[in-house]
Amino acid sequence: MKIIAPLFGGILLAACVPAFAALPLQPVLSHDNYAPEWKPNIAYVAGNVVSYQGQQYRTKWWSQNTPPQAVDWSSWQRLAVTPDGDYTLKLQSGHASRVDWYENDVLIATQNLTPAATQTIELPVRGRSKGSYAYKAVAINAEGQSSSSLMPVKVQDEEQYKIGVRTFNFTDTNRLDPLADTPRQRELMVKIWYPASLSSTQPVLNHWYHSEKAITGNPWDDWLKDTLSQSRLNADLADKESPFPVLVFSPGYGANLESSQFLYEDLAKKGYAVVVIGHTHQHSLVTMANGEEIRIDWDKRANDFAGGITLDELNALMTSLKDKPLTDDVKQQIYEAFAKCEGDHKQLKIWQDDTRFVLAELEKLNTNANSVFANRLDLSRIGLLGTSYGGTKSLQYLSEIDNPSIRAAANIDGQDYYLTATHQFNKPILLMATESWVTKDFDLIYDTASSDAYYVKIKGSLHGDITDSTVLLNHLKPNVDFLGPIDGNTMRSITNESVLAFFNQYVKTQPQPPSRKNVLEFLQGYSEPQLQFKLQ
Repeated sequence: MKIIAPLFGGILLAACVPAFAALPLQPVLSHDNYAPEWKPNIAYVAGNVVSYQGQQYRTKWWSQNTPPQAVDWSSWQRLAVTPDGDYTLKLQSGHASRVDWYENDVLIATQNLTPAATQTIELPVRGRSKGSYAYKAVAINAEGQSSSSLMPVKVQDEEQYKIGVRTFNFTDTNRLDPLADTPRQRELMVKIWYPASLSSTQPVLNHWYHSEKAITGNPWDDWLKDTLSQSRLNADLADKESPFPVLVFSPGYGANLESSQFLYEDLAKKGYAVVVIGHTHQHSLVTMANGEEIRIDWDKRANDFAGGITLDELNALMTSLKDKPLTDDVKQQIYEAFAKCEGDHKQLKIWQDDTRFVLAELEKLNTNANSVFANRLDLSRIGLLGTSYGGTKSLQYLSEIDNPSIRAAANIDGQDYYLTATHQFNKPILLMATESWVTKDFDLIYDTASSDAYYVKIKGSLHGDITDSTVLLNHLKPNVDFLGPIDGNTMRSITNESVLAFFNQYVKTQPQPPSRKNVLEFLQGYSEPQLQFKLQ
């Protein structure tokens, strides 16, 4: 994609002719998703771009009557782009004070305008899946309205990429590390999985590869050195003009940074940049820029959650409330219990500050002309997610931080220790729960959510099943106490497909249609998940 089609040559579908002087000029639409079809009678000069048999070609020199071919001697060069789901609609009109955009007869956006004799307006469209779309624009002013002709756009290919991964170290010069033994600035290890060029030739890494010094984040996982992943270290980014939406991921407390690599890869090959934060001292291994390895010290971390209610006391209360309806009294008991999670509140504040800092560093990466990610991250389309404690932090951040670029969040089996009656869940959320504990907090969050909400309970799963372990140790089930009897590949499909469908709708797809459908309808094909959803 991203060959700018000529304004003429078959793209314009109507002429700019006013119906009445006082009415808006009839809108004329064009788009940039693919070039006009090659025609033998047209003389093409170097640089012209055409579509031919579903491919895009650019002329290397003058050409006429020569069909495009992907051979060295041809006058045509095939381009590694296809009409995908990211494109920009362009409208030309005049005298309009507003324009309404329609996709397949459904209103998807409204733009207010300053009236002028000549107006050019653009609407970025992102995240459309394979299929055919018809667009119409209606220009409006106080005297009436004028409509464009329908303009078809065909998305011929869904996004598919190889997968790259790069490691960064970010140091917060404005914050001391609250968990370090001696005063030092807070430094984080951050890995970014991203869509890589299909021509990438870098070898794939072993699964859960951590660094040059460490095969994996835990020595007892080093048996994975011969298990190949799909990730390629420092692979070239995919050749795509529009930037990638960003998902910021935090693994669970004490976990490997790489513990959900199957999910990172499934998201990256569908067009996301997946930013995984290593919360120093609280993940199994975080490697500093100077090569220092900081492993979690369980003795030093023993008091991280001290104060207030214990985990056993909290779970006992949730169990006692399991079958009770969410009356005001039950809600109050839940709020009061989580208000006592004093140690968790302190740790979540650290993770929240880490997240805020990483988002600021991503802005720097995106604006630095020397960065490999320069202008490749769409930081207006951000989603938050995580497993266990990382999922807790993601929902907390969404509910507490007013950042319009963060559009949705997913919590994969993390108890919401911060939960209070004042938290606002006014953006789309996805809750995924195993059978490891009673998720009365999820019941309450779902009940109070004022935006689209999805709540998936997965029968036969336990807390360890939310990571790659559900697949990697599938052959040991049911003899592993942290894994449930659910088939690991089934668990992976339920989790990863749900996360992908959710973020495709609420982060990748822009503008959002006002009327939405259940994006997790496919879960009806599984016996394990129990789905609740509400569309606001």
